[in-house]
Amino acid sequence: MTSRRLILDTLLKRRLSVFENSASRSLSCIANNGNFASNIPTTQLTSSPLNLAFHGPQSTIIGARRFKHASKMGHHLETLDELAHEPEREAAEEKRKKKKERKANKKKGKAAAPAQEELEDDDDDDDFDFDDDEDMEEEEVIGEDGEVEITLPDPSDVKRRMMNVVGRFEEALKSIRGAEPSPEIFDDLMVDAYGSMTPLKAIGQVVIVSPTLAQITCFDPMIAKNAAKAVQLALELNPQVEEGGNIKVPLPRMSLEVREQTAKQLNKRSEACRQRIRQVRRKAMDKVKKGKDGKIPGVSKDDAFANAKEIESVTESAMDSLKSLVDKKTDSIMNV
Repeated sequence: MTSRRLILDTLLKRRLSVFENSASRSLSCIANNGNFASNIPTTQLTSSPLNLAFHGPQSTIIGARRFKHASKMGHHLETLDELAHEPEREAAEEKRKKKKERKANKKKGKAAAPAQEELEDDDDDDDFDFDDDEDMEEEEVIGEDGEVEITLPDPSDVKRRMMNVVGRFEEALKSIRGAEPSPEIFDDLMVDAYGSMTPLKAIGQVVIVSPTLAQITCFDPMIAKNAAKAVQLALELNPQVEEGGNIKVPLPRMSLEVREQTAKQLNKRSEACRQRIRQVRRKAMDKVKKGKDGKIPGVSKDDAFANAKEIESVTESAMDSLKSLVDKKTDSIMNV
């Protein structure tokens, strides 16, 4: 990147030099051909800040030349600026494309990426199905005049939105394998069955036979191959289809290094959930502040302070629930 910047700086200096030389030659040519310099008092030949034109009778022509070159120079500068920022734009565009693809896959019901691969993606530490703003929407109070009235936040509504965040986080944790496998790691798998994408748990039953083996019994043996393909693509395992619609899925043991990395990434993901809860709290406290400042009709400072305490209480409760989930999942990952 440093060498690229040096090259761009050199090109810019060369363009500036060419621009100045060209403007000087144009000025000299016009002055000689028009023979106006000798007929104009020296006091009227004051140069501009850039020494590119004289304020004389033919200043309009000279100015036209100057702005023509300036326009070209501006175009070159824009081109150089685009080249300098091209890597950053490409990286940003690539990130946007990946995010759109993830959303499209969710809507189409395609199999999700492997849980372990998802955890190792540091760029998505803040993405635990929080793309929507469902938990940020508040209940509105409509007055008699049809306008939305500003009131103190309802603690029960704030708690509901916070627990929605915790609930979605809990659902996401099920697809993350612990030290001992569980049937939940197959819950999010989508199988192409009867012409549409269907959850695996709807077309079959998963049983953990041993710490290294899972068995899937398909209700319809005809879709066993599709189910095995979904397992292979989503979890990168090697399922084996047997007669009668049964699928044996060998489960490799997780090494200590992998378990430690998984636990570390889990903590990072939980921080995204905490930030979401804080956002709900902050939005509620903004209304409380208006009540404290006397900007909500019929609400006293005492009412606002009491409401603030309730908001803090439900926030602490949501944080405790989140911590309990993280601790429990971390134990299941690390304990063998």
